[in-house]
Amino acid sequence: MISPTFKIIPYARRYRRALLDLANDGRCKLHLHLDWHVLEDWITHPNVPIFLAWQERDLLGVIAGSIPQANTAWLRMVALKDEIQPPTVLAPLWESLRRYYREAAVNEIGVLLTTPWISEHLGILGFAFQEHIVTLNRDRFEPPPAPRIEINIRHSDFREADKALVIDNAAFGPMWQMNAQAIRQAVRDSSSFTFAELDQRPVGYQITSQIGRTAHLSRLAVLPGLQGKGIGGALLSEMIGDFLRRGVMLFSVNTQETNLQSRRLYEHYGFEQGSPNMPYWSVRIS
Repeated sequence: MISPTFKIIPYARRYRRALLDLANDGRCKLHLHLDWHVLEDWITHPNVPIFLAWQERDLLGVIAGSIPQANTAWLRMVALKDEIQPPTVLAPLWESLRRYYREAAVNEIGVLLTTPWISEHLGILGFAFQEHIVTLNRDRFEPPPAPRIEINIRHSDFREADKALVIDNAAFGPMWQMNAQAIRQAVRDSSSFTFAELDQRPVGYQITSQIGRTAHLSRLAVLPGLQGKGIGGALLSEMIGDFLRRGVMLFSVNTQETNLQSRRLYEHYGFEQGSPNMPYWSVRIS
């Protein structure tokens, strides 16, 4: 029985076990989208906004978002006890997170739907559907097309993640930019991290991870003034060829449904529409 007297409080380390127990309870209603992070590590970051709904000693729900980036943020986690009616607890949890972001000068909050249940409640919270994030797959064991230009491609490691961050934040709009923590974690988890260089200056990069015989292109970015000149294709061609030599045959990548330039590039290199596709919703709170 849910009492109207439950309270919303910020997360503190002493609530770690209760939070993880709720999230790992297979009966709870869970939305979780942490990119390259695992929950146990992600909640230890001191600047991650997390709010808890307590009724006496019973944890009813959790809401958490990303660290603000360029006046934007992401709804990263919602966990609710199975027996409660979601609006009862979700609405006050969301109000606490929304208030936090308004004070942090965040203008827009996005969410990628990884589970269908939460879509029933996003509209009530003010979110609206924007577009799909589509999955493209390449499952052919044949060499990629030769790149249009000759450019130096070199392999790197996490010590140069900050150089990739500069390119990334120039190439993508605020909602889709990576922060330093995320890009370093992505590089650490990757099996391929390369730069494209002109006159020894990094002008593009890619990060690809590998699980078994499947490779996932996590990120590809080129400086805006040099896009459309074949640099992204050169990075893609080298990456595919490298993984084919390792025996990898299946490649995947995600991109925005409306990003036609990106989709044309991937299709030229043998990628085709696949699944799953994830709905992207957002809300402006300014």
